Amino acid sequence: MLVVSGWQAHQKSKLRQAADKFWAARNVQDLEIISEDFSRTPYAPLAMLASAKEYFNLGKYSQALKKYSDFQIQNPTHHMVDVARVGELHCREAMGQAAEACEGFKAFVARNADHYLMPQALLGEARCLEVLSRPQESKALYEEFISTHTNSRWMPKMKENLKLLTRRMEKPAVTAAVPMPAAAATSVALPIPAPTNVTPSAMIDLSGFQTK
Repeated sequence: MLVVSGWQAHQKSKLRQAADKFWAARNVQDLEIISEDFSRTPYAPLAMLASAKEYFNLGKYSQALKKYSDFQIQNPTHHMVDVARVGELHCREAMGQAAEACEGFKAFVARNADHYLMPQALLGEARCLEVLSRPQESKALYEEFISTHTNSRWMPKMKENLKLLTRRMEKPAVTAAVPMPAAAATSVALPIPAPTNVTPSAMIDLSGFQTK
């Protein structure tokens, strides 16, 4: 009985250490340490996602892609695996793999009509279509979303992108670069309320996470 109690106390201590280090993480290196030293805690996969997002923000797309891919392989049933799927597609888009990213975004949208990441995937598909010289299809995506998701919080972004796309279509000679996804942006929403004695890093967006 004492052995069991001691093991449980050790596990709780380990979990607390992982939580404190996760919420205090200030860079990719801190997150990598959590993934390695606390691999048996719920914070290890979250640290992997957060490091993928940070690599993306730093423009290190190949490293971010590997993290997102590894997450899907190592955590196929994790409740945030779709974050990794969409994050991987953002990386491929940023790396110039527009055709592959476009098909991936399209497939995600088709399979996940009510998913909270669906609008981001649709935005990705629309951007890729424009890069692939298919602006009419891109325009149709925006228009369909706007007509069928009138209460979506993504409505302003969709309308803005449609407006800019229309301008580029009208003035092809001065076509602006298609905007890339904003720092893998909200494709990563990270876990649980932070411990009261730990301040989340300003470098890592940890909003919206849950640790199931």
